[in-house]
Amino acid sequence: MAVGALMVLTAALSLPTGGATRSYDAATATVQAQMLSAHVVVASAGDGRILVDGRACATVAQTRQIVVASAFPPAADTVTVDERRGRLADPVTGRRPTLFALTGAGGDTMEVIGTSGRDRYVARDDVGASIDLDADGDPDFVSTDVGRVVLRGMGGDDVLSDARSGRDRVACGPGFDTVRSGSGDTVTGCERSLPRRHP
Repeated sequence: MAVGALMVLTAALSLPTGGATRSYDAATATVQAQMLSAHVVVASAGDGRILVDGRACATVAQTRQIVVASAFPPAADTVTVDERRGRLADPVTGRRPTLFALTGAGGDTMEVIGTSGRDRYVARDDVGASIDLDADGDPDFVSTDVGRVVLRGMGGDDVLSDARSGRDRVACGPGFDTVRSGSGDTVTGCERSLPRRHP
C-alpha cells in the first residue's frame, strides 16, 4: 500500500476511543479496533469469523480490512495475527482482509503465529513493515511504523522469509522448515536456512 493511501485511511476512519473496543462498519466492510492494552490479538475462529482478543466481531467473507489503532507510547504495542485455529481468510474463496496496524511512530512489534499446516510468510519493509501471509506478492498485514517483526511457524513444512532491514525474530516449529533471513535476525528451530532474497 502506498504511503498516501495509508495516511488517507488513518484520517478517514473514525475509530472508537473508549467503551467498545471493536466494531464493524458495513459501509466500508471494515472491522475497527481500539487497543485498550498494549497487546491485541486478531485471529480466525476457525469457522469464518474474525476474533479480536477472543471476541467475534464479523466474518472474513464480509470484511475487506481490519484497522487496529493505538494511542500507547512508542515501542509499547504488539499486534498479533494468530492463525492457530485457521487462516485469517475466507474459507470459500481464500481471500484475505488487509490488517492495518495504526500504532503510530515508534518501535512496535508485528507478530504472526502460524497454522498447523504449511505456511508461507514474507516480511518486507513497507510504510513501516508489511507481512504477506500467503506469498502471493500482496501485503496482508501492514504497519505505519514497526521496530520488530516476529514470525512463528507452528506445524507443517513452513517457508518463513524476512526481507526487512530490522532485527527481527523467526521461530520455527515442528516439520521441516525453511527460513530466509538477515544476519541481524534471531532464528530458532529451523531445519534449513537460505540466503535472504533482496527485492
